[in-house]
Amino acid sequence: MNDGLNLTRAEFDPESARRSGRKLFMCRHLGRSQGITVEGIASRHDLDLLFQDKYDLRWLSYYTDREAGTTFCISETPSIEAVEACHREATGGVPHRIVQVEWGTVEAFLGHVAMPGRGQPWEQSPIRTILVAQIANSAELTLRLGDSRARALYRTIEELCRVEVESNVGYQVLTMAPGIVTSFASATKAVACAAGIQLGVRAESEKQRLVPLEIKIGLNAGEPLTEDGELFGAAVEVARQLCAKAPPGTVFASGVVRDLCSGKAVDFSLQESLRIAGEEPLRVYGVKVPEDLHQILPATLFPDGLTKREVEVLGLLATGKSNQQIASSLIISLNTVARHVANILDKTGASNRTEAAAYAYRFRLTS
Repeated sequence: MNDGLNLTRAEFDPESARRSGRKLFMCRHLGRSQGITVEGIASRHDLDLLFQDKYDLRWLSYYTDREAGTTFCISETPSIEAVEACHREATGGVPHRIVQVEWGTVEAFLGHVAMPGRGQPWEQSPIRTILVAQIANSAELTLRLGDSRARALYRTIEELCRVEVESNVGYQVLTMAPGIVTSFASATKAVACAAGIQLGVRAESEKQRLVPLEIKIGLNAGEPLTEDGELFGAAVEVARQLCAKAPPGTVFASGVVRDLCSGKAVDFSLQESLRIAGEEPLRVYGVKVPEDLHQILPATLFPDGLTKREVEVLGLLATGKSNQQIASSLIISLNTVARHVANILDKTGASNRTEAAAYAYRFRLTS
């Protein structure tokens, strides 16, 4: 009996791949996952694995949004043709889109890429919430402070943002002085990060006294690939435009983010509709920034009220370790491990260790 989900962190060496003529590809499958179970999706992936050696290909991982009927997979191989041929022989079909991607960009948006063992049901959502933050009055600040003092202030704000991003289990994708682009697996954590940045900037502005300092933030969520072929290109562009549209000192979010935060203690107010690049009008919501971030999230750095010790246990559980192995690693009793595991299942809503392991990778709670 498998005591836990056998997950390994997928590795890719860009320099070695370049020398050997190998590349990284992401596939997008439409309609492939509708109406089938997590076990069915895992079976399809196992079929792909059976033929990977034949086509000089290595599957690294896959992501599934069953509600949208979309699956994404990542592979290392010399050509798109190899990806198509492997899929065709394994499952009888080819992806709707295959795009070459950069490993650094993939990990920046999706976090550590996890690979499940063969025959194991596994589900990880590809949806990411993108946060774009920009100092609203950077030109004015540079004129008033001069280049040197302004750069020092921007570094202070960047560090403030970095701390908030890491505290909310996010990944910083890009620093574009004076601003950032970040990615979150949890929309609620992204909102909490945005609120934390605004509160921190307000405190810094009061500290500076004579220097008005305001930041504006845009939030949007989406899948990795759309028809433009860029990794999260459309999701990032909408977040950028929401950031540009937001008044100084505020947070604007798309309707998708609001829907993902449904049931959470986040106060959204409908602002207007925004048309972007000829698409259908987008619902734009303002996010009320509370004075106490605990209104959005529990008083913890970890999701769903998990404690630091529970996250340590969860991280070991996610690697497939038994309760006895966890007890030995952490030097605690078996009864204590069992109690932590029960708390983890209750807090995360997981019904078994496999689902808890998937949760750990989804929220990047593993090393």
